[in-house]
Amino acid sequence: MAYAFVRQGGKISCSGSGDYIGEVKELRKNKTGDFLWFRDKGKAYVVEDPTEIAKLRELFRPMEEFGKQMDKLGQEMKIHGDKMKMLGQEMKATTKHGEPHSKAMGTLGKQMGTMGKDLGSLEKRHATLERRLDHAKLSNSDEKALKQQMEDLDKQIDALGTQMDALGKSMDEQGRKLDEAHNPMEAIGQKMDEAGKPMADVGTRMEAVGALMEKEGHQIEEGIRKFTQEALANGKAVPAGR
Repeated sequence: MAYAFVRQGGKISCSGSGDYIGEVKELRKNKTGDFLWFRDKGKAYVVEDPTEIAKLRELFRPMEEFGKQMDKLGQEMKIHGDKMKMLGQEMKATTKHGEPHSKAMGTLGKQMGTMGKDLGSLEKRHATLERRLDHAKLSNSDEKALKQQMEDLDKQIDALGTQMDALGKSMDEQGRKLDEAHNPMEAIGQKMDEAGKPMADVGTRMEAVGALMEKEGHQIEEGIRKFTQEALANGKAVPAGR
């Protein structure tokens, strides 16, 4: 069924497809008090009798109370939501603060990987020369040259090892700074968890009120249906165009 209960404060409680709202708003221009517009068997009617309108106000009162409760819960949710938003901004700022150290760790990691690859290549070459020295029949000059190559490789391996040790220390330092930068994130995360609890509670209460509003909405539909039939029977409902 299609109906619209119009209050002069501008509030319209309605049902149906809503394609009649333009007609209702046009009627409101010529009304000085509250009124009910409804459609029955294809015809539009209006009820303006103060006594009947008072009955309608009582019918809608529980729903209006639920609406106030929902508005209040919405305000609570906004407060918690704003707090969560601020914490999110803190988390973002903290993450950004750690980005330089994270990038530095990435760069150092790549350098360490390259050095490790080079070290592996040098040690492989050293092992090859060592096997050749142990098993090949070499002249004194060849043996001397081979040992010199191995000494050169040892020096390169030692130098590279020294560089890797220094690089490892740099990585440890960057890791420490990264941990320091990220330490606040744990505290912020805990705050977000705490902030989420009242939001969940408000959400549960909103769901409960929403269920009551849905139930009340069915009761209003039945009440309006009964009201309109009585209004048609007792002549309180008049054609909308009159």
